[in-house]
Amino acid sequence: MNKVTLSILGCGWLGHGLLKELELDYKQVKVSGRNKDKLSDLEDLGIKTFKIDLSEASENWDSQFFQTRYLLIAIPPTRENNPGMLSHSQQIDKLIKKLKELNFQGTIIYCSSTSVYEQGAGEFDEKSKTAPTTIAGQEIIRAEKILYDSNINAVILRLGGLYGHQRHPIHFLAGRENLSSPEKTVNLIHIKEISIIFDRLINKLESEQIKDSDNYHIFNLVNDIDLTRKHYYTLCAKLKSLSAPSFNESEKQNDIKADVSFLRKIKNEKVKKVLNINFNFTYLI
Repeated sequence: MNKVTLSILGCGWLGHGLLKELELDYKQVKVSGRNKDKLSDLEDLGIKTFKIDLSEASENWDSQFFQTRYLLIAIPPTRENNPGMLSHSQQIDKLIKKLKELNFQGTIIYCSSTSVYEQGAGEFDEKSKTAPTTIAGQEIIRAEKILYDSNINAVILRLGGLYGHQRHPIHFLAGRENLSSPEKTVNLIHIKEISIIFDRLINKLESEQIKDSDNYHIFNLVNDIDLTRKHYYTLCAKLKSLSAPSFNESEKQNDIKADVSFLRKIKNEKVKKVLNINFNFTYLI
């Protein structure tokens, strides 16, 4: 994907991580952030940087940023709506209006989340009902609908729990006691796996039309680590030489009776089939 132009809107952990992993011609890449000063390390690499803050009332954005083949939106919603500030979905709506004003002809790639699915029992693929219970999940699904209704070419990547580049849930869970849901299956995705999928996606879009709908595609991005919380985080603690967390064993018995290990599994068959992805357990931690 060296020859394609890419703009990354929101360059936090995910945006920076993809820049590290992808083989890119930095002259073809533009990034934006709420604070341009924090992007100085990218400017040193020859990447053009822009200040764009969707939460601000002003729309005095440099239109050059949006002159691109692919626009990656990597802005996570806040966990709570802040009074006086535009919500995540309102920010996306504001962005779409600007793109239409600029006659944007590229493709949006929106980083969504598997939190848009209901938290109850079931296996969830891209056609499953969405019923988020958190404010962040509700804002994300509203943003997805705004993209769908916009008629702009868009790809939705519903990401599982993120890890990699020194970020991992075990750093937060190590040594903790009486954790819940020991038998619940984890649904995670490593930054290196995201970068592989992103590269395959761009190549696919460049070479042929993905057969899904006219201009809108959704992919679940979780890997094949099919382990329980207890098994996985105990293993991760050992591999990272950390204190293993302990789990509520009385809950374990209830989990087994209810077959909780299969209550909520995010399915990834679509991305494996369409983009020829093979998760090989290389990235456990």
